[in-house]
Amino acid sequence: MSEAEAVLLGVLAGLTVLLGMPLARRLRSGQVLLNSLSCGVLVYLLGDMLARAFVPLNSALLRQYDNLDGAEPVVWLTVAFIGGLVLGYGGLTAYVALSGVSDAAETTARGTPPEPSPTASSSRLALLVAIGIGLHNLGGGLALGNLAGNDWISISVVLVVGYLLQNLVMAGAITAPFAGDPQPPKWSCLLLLGVIAGGPTVLGTYLGWRLVDVASGETGDLTSTAVQALAAGAILFVLIRLLSLATTLGHRTTRHLGLLAGLVIALLIEVLIIGATGA
Repeated sequence: MSEAEAVLLGVLAGLTVLLGMPLARRLRSGQVLLNSLSCGVLVYLLGDMLARAFVPLNSALLRQYDNLDGAEPVVWLTVAFIGGLVLGYGGLTAYVALSGVSDAAETTARGTPPEPSPTASSSRLALLVAIGIGLHNLGGGLALGNLAGNDWISISVVLVVGYLLQNLVMAGAITAPFAGDPQPPKWSCLLLLGVIAGGPTVLGTYLGWRLVDVASGETGDLTSTAVQALAAGAILFVLIRLLSLATTLGHRTTRHLGLLAGLVIALLIEVLIIGATGA
């Protein structure tokens, strides 16, 4: 598969998140349900990213235990795992601290009035969600690019379809923070958020295609672990903020059922992807 064809697959897989934006923009009345569904999807993504990041490290540990390899790969993979988590979580923590974004639950606990601009606060939270999903999609793009580089065309196409379904669900997660605003978000804002969330898929696909020769070596394992751990750290931070917001909205039963539904939906889509592609 040529470089242009691989990048085209990345565009189809990543930027389809924009297709879910118009629908999610209109479904603003069920704020509690949207927020809970988003939390469920992010819970699954967090577990998925942590599991994928640990696979190379687990393999290195088993090789060392069987005396097939030394301790150096284990050390470097551990550094990549922990470093990715710290950078993903700490980077967004620093961004929030520097930008002065207040946490909804903390604001309620202090008894202070809400921020003067709900839309601005919602935009910042939606941006954090888009960044977390974008980092997740970067890892997905690397996998897609590797398949395309090895000329596994049929599997690559099926994987694109799976990512398309996944991104439609993620569009709801990105727009969930706007659900309680008096006015819907601007189309320019949604476009930017969509590019932030879906654009890394294109970049990841290109890098995966270019680095196909080293993807199965130690360099590929280190890159994969660092990217997945980075995404996990970012998603963990976003998930904590969304859960914090959910506690201020009431409707406990709806929150719990919505979170479970989001988790199940994300799991079913992943099962379809793996069942069809083995990737």
